[in-house]
Amino acid sequence: MPLFDSFKDENFDWVSVLLLLIGSSVVSVMAPNFMNRNPRTHNLLRLINECTARVQLAYISFYLTLLIVGKFSTTLGRFIGFIMFVGLGFWLGGLYLASKQDRTIQRFHGLCNPGTDGECDTKFRRYDRWRVIQTNAVISVLSCILALGFAFSSTVVKKEPPSVQPSPPSIQSISPSQNPHKN
Repeated sequence: MPLFDSFKDENFDWVSVLLLLIGSSVVSVMAPNFMNRNPRTHNLLRLINECTARVQLAYISFYLTLLIVGKFSTTLGRFIGFIMFVGLGFWLGGLYLASKQDRTIQRFHGLCNPGTDGECDTKFRRYDRWRVIQTNAVISVLSCILALGFAFSSTVVKKEPPSVQPSPPSIQSISPSQNPHKN
């Protein structure tokens, strides 16, 4: 299946669906965080890690939508199903990593020293920040590229040939001599 080979209006419709799903995943992580009154140390780093983990659900929903709406060969449909299964693993793995980020931050950074605003006063090296989010970030970027490849694929917007419908039976006039219900 060729990826990134079609830039028709229908492809941009699929990109819009994908962006809507990604946006709703990110907002579902960020909104509760901003409504929480208790600040947490390294909040931006934690948010990025949590968002990149949860956005995997957006890709699973996108592929499920493709399977429901698209007309794919059996092989391609199975491949999309396999991608969904792998995406589920990425989501679960990402959630696991996000749930263990406190220990990861402590391992690379030591104990946090929260200041008056709740943010840590201890410097956190850029390389160590990257090490906290790298797995979820890399998987998220690769998943996004693959999903965009499907969205910009000619296979996704391929028009099915019109189905041949039998013509409705025509009403023929029956002569009185051909009428089987004649008295």
